[in-house]
Amino acid sequence: MALPTSKTLSVVITTKNRWSDLERTLNALSKDYPQYPVLIIDDGSEQRPDSDLTQLHPRVEIETASSSVGLIVRRNQLAQAAQTPYVLSLDDDSYPVSGQFDEVTSWMDSNVDVLCSSLPIFNPIKDRFQNAPRGKAPSTTRAFFGCAHIMRRSAFIDLGAYNDELIHQGEEMDLGARGVLDGQRCVHFPGALIHHLESNEGRNWTRMDYYGARNAVLWNDWYVPTRLQRVRSLRRAAATTVHAAKTRRLGQIRGHLAARQLRPSLQHYRKRFDEDMFRRWLALPFA
Repeated sequence: MALPTSKTLSVVITTKNRWSDLERTLNALSKDYPQYPVLIIDDGSEQRPDSDLTQLHPRVEIETASSSVGLIVRRNQLAQAAQTPYVLSLDDDSYPVSGQFDEVTSWMDSNVDVLCSSLPIFNPIKDRFQNAPRGKAPSTTRAFFGCAHIMRRSAFIDLGAYNDELIHQGEEMDLGARGVLDGQRCVHFPGALIHHLESNEGRNWTRMDYYGARNAVLWNDWYVPTRLQRVRSLRRAAATTVHAAKTRRLGQIRGHLAARQLRPSLQHYRKRFDEDMFRRWLALPFA
Protein backbone atom coordinates (compact mmCIF):
# COMPACT_ATOMS: atom_id res chain seq x y z
CA MET A 1 0.00 0.00 0.00
CA ALA A 2 1.33 3.44 -0.95
CA LEU A 3 2.14 5.75 1.94
CA PRO A 4 -0.22 8.77 2.09
CA THR A 5 1.33 12.12 1.22
CA SER A 6 1.82 14.35 4.25
CA LYS A 7 -0.57 17.30 4.38
CA THR A 8 1.36 18.88 7.25
CA LEU A 9 5.00 19.16 6.20
CA SER A 10 6.95 19.72 2.99
CA VAL A 11 10.72 19.59 2.53
CA VAL A 12 12.18 22.62 0.72
CA ILE A 13 15.73 22.79 -0.66
CA THR A 14 17.74 25.31 -2.66
CA THR A 15 20.68 24.02 -4.67
CA LYS A 16 23.36 25.18 -7.07
CA ASN A 17 26.07 23.03 -8.67
CA ARG A 18 26.06 20.46 -5.86
CA TRP A 19 24.31 17.54 -7.50
CA SER A 20 26.13 14.77 -5.62
CA ASP A 21 25.18 16.39 -2.30
CA LEU A 22 21.57 16.76 -3.41
CA GLU A 23 21.48 13.13 -4.60
CA ARG A 24 22.61 11.98 -1.15
CA THR A 25 19.95 14.10 0.52
CA LEU A 26 17.19 12.82 -1.75
CA ASN A 27 18.23 9.22 -1.16
CA ALA A 28 18.06 9.76 2.61
CA LEU A 29 14.63 11.40 2.34
CA SER A 30 13.32 8.66 0.07
CA LYS A 31 14.52 5.92 2.41
CA ASP A 32 13.10 7.24 5.68
CA TYR A 33 10.71 10.10 4.84
CA PRO A 34 8.99 9.26 1.53
CA GLN A 35 5.66 10.73 2.66
CA TYR A 36 6.86 14.33 2.56
CA PRO A 37 6.62 16.37 -0.66
CA VAL A 38 10.06 17.71 -1.64
CA LEU A 39 10.28 21.06 -3.47
CA ILE A 40 13.64 22.07 -4.93
CA ILE A 41 14.79 25.19 -6.76
CA ASP A 42 18.04 25.01 -8.67
CA ASP A 43 19.42 28.55 -8.46
CA GLY A 44 20.98 28.76 -11.92
CA SER A 45 23.50 25.89 -11.88
CA GLU A 46 26.11 25.97 -14.62
CA GLN A 47 26.41 22.15 -14.68
CA ARG A 48 23.62 19.62 -15.06
CA PRO A 49 23.23 16.45 -12.97
CA ASP A 50 24.44 13.14 -14.39
CA SER A 51 21.07 11.48 -13.78
CA ASP A 52 17.37 12.26 -13.41
CA LEU A 53 17.05 13.26 -9.75
CA THR A 54 13.26 13.18 -9.90
CA GLN A 55 13.54 9.40 -9.88
CA LEU A 56 15.16 9.40 -6.43
CA HIS A 57 12.08 10.38 -4.41
CA PRO A 58 8.40 9.62 -5.07
CA ARG A 59 7.21 13.17 -4.35
CA VAL A 60 9.96 15.48 -5.60
CA GLU A 61 9.55 18.54 -7.83
CA ILE A 62 12.60 20.39 -9.17
CA GLU A 63 12.37 23.86 -10.68
CA THR A 64 15.40 25.00 -12.66
CA ALA A 65 16.03 28.75 -12.76
CA SER A 66 17.95 30.23 -15.68
CA SER A 67 19.89 32.68 -13.50
CA SER A 68 21.13 32.90 -9.91
CA VAL A 69 19.49 35.28 -7.41
CA GLY A 70 20.68 33.64 -4.18
CA LEU A 71 19.24 31.33 -1.57
CA ILE A 72 17.36 34.03 0.37
CA VAL A 73 15.13 34.81 -2.60
CA ARG A 74 14.77 31.12 -3.45
CA ARG A 75 13.78 30.16 0.10
CA ASN A 76 11.10 32.86 0.03
CA GLN A 77 9.81 31.43 -3.25
CA LEU A 78 9.76 27.91 -1.84
CA ALA A 79 7.75 29.01 1.20
CA GLN A 80 5.18 30.58 -1.10
CA ALA A 81 5.03 27.48 -3.29
CA ALA A 82 4.59 24.92 -0.50
CA GLN A 83 1.05 23.79 0.22
CA THR A 84 1.57 22.60 3.81
CA PRO A 85 1.40 24.47 7.16
CA TYR A 86 5.06 23.66 7.89
CA VAL A 87 8.25 23.35 5.86
CA LEU A 88 11.43 21.49 6.73
CA SER A 89 14.09 23.68 5.12
CA LEU A 90 17.35 21.89 4.29
CA ASP A 91 20.60 22.81 2.63
CA ASP A 92 21.35 20.53 -0.30
CA ASP A 93 24.10 18.91 1.80
CA SER A 94 21.86 18.42 4.87
CA TYR A 95 19.72 15.31 5.41
CA PRO A 96 17.75 13.81 8.32
CA VAL A 97 19.01 10.60 9.92
CA SER A 98 16.53 10.18 12.78
CA GLY A 99 13.45 11.69 14.35
CA GLN A 100 9.76 12.00 13.63
CA PHE A 101 8.97 15.43 12.25
CA ASP A 102 5.26 14.96 12.89
CA GLU A 103 6.15 15.18 16.58
CA VAL A 104 7.71 18.60 15.96
CA THR A 105 4.75 19.95 13.99
CA SER A 106 2.23 18.53 16.47
CA TRP A 107 4.06 20.30 19.30
CA MET A 108 4.16 23.52 17.27
CA ASP A 109 0.41 23.21 16.69
CA SER A 110 -0.02 23.39 20.47
CA ASN A 111 2.44 26.28 20.84
CA VAL A 112 1.15 28.85 18.40
CA ASP A 113 3.75 31.50 19.33
CA VAL A 114 6.57 29.34 17.90
CA LEU A 115 7.81 30.59 14.55
CA CYS A 116 10.57 28.08 13.98
CA SER A 117 12.07 24.91 15.46
CA SER A 118 15.83 24.54 15.20
CA LEU A 119 17.08 20.94 15.06
CA PRO A 120 20.21 19.14 16.32
CA ILE A 121 22.82 19.14 13.55
CA PHE A 122 25.92 16.93 13.33
CA ASN A 123 28.78 17.00 10.82
CA PRO A 124 29.83 13.35 10.28
CA ILE A 125 32.96 14.37 8.35
CA LYS A 126 34.33 16.68 11.06
CA ASP A 127 32.81 14.47 13.79
CA ARG A 128 31.33 17.38 15.69
CA PHE A 129 27.97 18.97 16.40
CA GLN A 130 27.05 22.23 14.75
CA ASN A 131 24.00 22.34 17.02
CA ALA A 132 24.11 19.78 19.83
CA PRO A 133 20.87 18.45 21.34
CA ARG A 134 20.01 20.12 24.65
CA GLY A 135 17.75 18.51 27.24
CA LYS A 136 14.61 16.54 26.52
CA ALA A 137 12.12 19.37 25.96
CA PRO A 138 12.02 22.26 23.47
CA SER A 139 13.79 25.41 24.71
CA THR A 140 13.65 29.01 23.50
CA THR A 141 16.46 30.33 21.28
CA ARG A 142 17.37 33.59 19.54
CA ALA A 143 17.13 32.17 16.04
CA PHE A 144 17.97 28.97 14.11
CA PHE A 145 20.43 27.48 11.64
CA GLY A 146 19.31 27.86 8.06
CA CYS A 147 20.76 24.50 7.01
CA ALA A 148 18.03 22.56 8.86
CA HIS A 149 14.90 23.87 10.60
CA ILE A 150 11.12 23.56 10.61
CA MET A 151 9.27 26.82 9.91
CA ARG A 152 5.60 27.71 10.48
CA ARG A 153 4.87 28.84 6.95
CA SER A 154 2.01 31.26 7.68
CA ALA A 155 3.98 33.11 10.37
CA PHE A 156 7.02 33.31 8.10
CA ILE A 157 4.97 34.85 5.31
CA ASP A 158 3.12 37.21 7.67
CA LEU A 159 6.47 38.54 8.95
CA GLY A 160 7.45 39.40 5.38
CA ALA A 161 9.66 36.32 4.88
CA TYR A 162 13.43 36.75 4.66
CA ASN A 163 14.63 40.28 3.96
CA ASP A 164 16.07 39.98 0.46
CA GLU A 165 18.00 43.22 1.06
CA LEU A 166 20.46 40.97 2.91
CA ILE A 167 21.14 39.05 -0.34
CA HIS A 168 23.32 36.39 1.34
CA GLN A 169 24.08 35.60 5.01
CA GLY A 170 22.45 36.62 8.29
CA GLU A 171 18.82 36.05 7.34
CA GLU A 172 18.18 33.77 10.33
CA MET A 173 19.25 36.35 12.93
CA ASP A 174 17.20 39.01 11.16
CA LEU A 175 14.05 36.87 11.09
CA GLY A 176 14.57 35.77 14.69
CA ALA A 177 14.72 39.41 15.81
CA ARG A 178 11.62 40.38 13.85
CA GLY A 179 9.80 37.36 15.21
CA VAL A 180 10.48 38.07 18.88
CA LEU A 181 9.54 41.73 18.41
CA ASP A 182 6.23 40.46 17.00
CA GLY A 183 5.59 38.23 20.03
CA GLN A 184 6.87 35.01 18.49
CA ARG A 185 9.85 32.82 19.34
CA CYS A 186 12.19 30.22 17.95
CA VAL A 187 12.96 27.00 19.82
CA HIS A 188 15.51 24.19 19.88
CA PHE A 189 13.67 20.88 19.39
CA PRO A 190 15.92 18.01 20.52
CA GLY A 191 14.00 15.02 19.16
CA ALA A 192 15.57 14.69 15.70
CA LEU A 193 19.02 14.61 14.12
CA ILE A 194 20.28 16.17 10.89
CA HIS A 195 23.61 15.47 9.24
CA HIS A 196 25.18 18.50 7.57
CA LEU A 197 28.29 17.90 5.48
CA GLU A 198 29.17 21.61 5.13
CA SER A 199 30.41 20.92 1.62
CA ASN A 200 32.94 23.42 0.29
CA GLU A 201 31.89 22.77 -3.29
CA GLY A 202 30.36 25.89 -4.76
CA ARG A 203 31.10 28.08 -1.73
CA ASN A 204 32.41 31.56 -2.46
CA TRP A 205 34.28 32.68 0.66
CA THR A 206 34.86 36.21 -0.63
CA ARG A 207 31.13 36.64 -1.14
CA MET A 208 30.33 35.07 2.23
CA ASP A 209 32.85 37.30 4.03
CA TYR A 210 31.52 40.42 2.31
CA TYR A 211 27.85 39.82 3.07
CA GLY A 212 28.53 38.36 6.50
CA ALA A 213 30.32 41.54 7.62
CA ARG A 214 27.94 43.85 5.75
CA ASN A 215 24.80 42.30 7.18
CA ALA A 216 26.15 42.16 10.73
CA VAL A 217 26.62 45.95 10.64
CA LEU A 218 23.13 46.44 9.21
CA TRP A 219 21.64 44.15 11.88
CA ASN A 220 23.22 46.24 14.64
CA ASP A 221 21.80 49.40 13.09
CA TRP A 222 18.31 47.94 12.73
CA TYR A 223 17.86 46.19 16.08
CA VAL A 224 20.38 47.21 18.76
CA PRO A 225 18.95 49.71 21.29
CA THR A 226 20.04 53.27 20.64
CA ARG A 227 22.08 53.68 23.83
CA LEU A 228 24.12 50.56 23.03
CA GLN A 229 24.72 51.41 19.38
CA ARG A 230 28.12 53.12 19.67
CA VAL A 231 29.79 50.47 21.85
CA ARG A 232 28.54 47.56 19.77
CA SER A 233 29.51 49.31 16.52
CA LEU A 234 33.06 49.82 17.77
CA ARG A 235 33.28 46.20 18.89
CA ARG A 236 32.01 45.01 15.53
CA ALA A 237 34.56 47.13 13.67
CA ALA A 238 37.41 45.86 15.86
CA ALA A 239 36.39 42.22 15.53
CA THR A 240 36.08 42.50 11.75
CA THR A 241 39.50 44.13 11.42
CA VAL A 242 41.23 41.54 13.60
CA HIS A 243 39.59 38.60 11.82
CA ALA A 244 40.38 40.01 8.38
CA ALA A 245 44.01 40.50 9.40
CA LYS A 246 44.31 36.95 10.73
CA THR A 247 42.68 35.31 7.73
CA ARG A 248 43.96 37.79 5.11
CA ARG A 249 40.43 37.89 3.67
CA LEU A 250 39.61 41.48 2.83
CA GLY A 251 36.01 40.82 1.84
CA GLN A 252 35.07 41.41 5.48
CA ILE A 253 36.56 44.92 5.42
CA ARG A 254 34.81 45.75 2.16
CA GLY A 255 31.51 44.47 3.51
CA HIS A 256 31.85 46.48 6.71
CA LEU A 257 32.56 49.69 4.79
CA ALA A 258 29.72 49.05 2.35
CA ALA A 259 27.25 48.68 5.24
CA ARG A 260 28.31 52.01 6.75
CA GLN A 261 27.49 53.69 3.43
CA LEU A 262 24.17 51.85 3.12
CA ARG A 263 22.81 52.53 6.61
CA PRO A 264 21.18 55.92 5.87
CA SER A 265 19.20 54.50 2.93
CA LEU A 266 17.97 51.47 4.90
CA GLN A 267 16.69 53.16 8.05
CA HIS A 268 13.14 52.08 7.23
CA TYR A 269 14.10 48.57 8.40
CA ARG A 270 14.80 49.74 11.96
CA LYS A 271 12.75 48.02 14.67
CA ARG A 272 15.04 48.44 17.67
CA PHE A 273 14.69 46.41 20.86
CA ASP A 274 14.29 48.07 24.23
CA GLU A 275 17.32 47.38 26.39
CA ASP A 276 15.77 44.91 28.80
CA MET A 277 14.24 42.80 26.06
CA PHE A 278 17.46 42.94 24.05
CA ARG A 279 19.61 41.69 26.92
CA ARG A 280 17.22 38.84 27.72
CA TRP A 281 17.01 37.77 24.09
CA LEU A 282 20.77 38.05 23.57
CA ALA A 283 21.36 35.77 26.57
CA LEU A 284 19.55 32.89 24.84
CA PRO A 285 21.48 30.27 22.82
CA PHE A 286 21.53 31.04 19.12
CA ALA A 287 19.74 27.88 17.98
